[in-house]
Amino acid sequence: MSSNLVLIDEPIPGVRRITLNRPEKRNALNHDMRGGILNGLEEADNDPSVRVMIVRGAGCCDLVYMSDDAEMGYPAVRFGVPDNHFHAWFLGMRKAMEMMITGDSLTAKECVELGWANASVPPDELEAKVLEVAKRVISVPADLVQLNKRVVHRQMEIMGLHTGIRAGAELCALGTHQKSMHEFMARTKEQGLKAALQDRDEPFGDYRTKEDQ
Repeated sequence: MSSNLVLIDEPIPGVRRITLNRPEKRNALNHDMRGGILNGLEEADNDPSVRVMIVRGAGCCDLVYMSDDAEMGYPAVRFGVPDNHFHAWFLGMRKAMEMMITGDSLTAKECVELGWANASVPPDELEAKVLEVAKRVISVPADLVQLNKRVVHRQMEIMGLHTGIRAGAELCALGTHQKSMHEFMARTKEQGLKAALQDRDEPFGDYRTKEDQ
């Protein structure tokens, strides 16, 4: 089921692809888009003919492939506390700490080197690369893929990933009550969200300010 914000298709048999379709907002998530993504994933999950699901425009999945010109970051730490604390597992303590206290992003090459992404390829090769990997996954019996994925997920859970994310939700809630967050939200009402984000990133010279340099 496709909507204006979330496009769903099947590029090859056994593969369901979900494309975030809000380019004018850099695919920033809102409630409608979140709902469309969740509905699409749930529908595919209940369809035994679907062996691989591809989400384009977002990371933190089983496998992550990036375009060479892409970046990964969470600039929201400059005004609040994120609700998903998985950086330390993917990046290690030092780089995770740097990202969490600066909001700086990583290049695609850095994401691959640090283990956040599986590979990066030229922009015009990305779609073919992802479908190539999807075909390889489909070539393995579905029951074995499910168990082997569970092996990795359970190891991460034993290392505390789920506990860490749950604990992070508490810190995220505390962040919404901080003075800095209230001041930022007040600026969004006075100036509009785009202007407030521009002010947020101006000292760093990145994200939205790149367009104006």
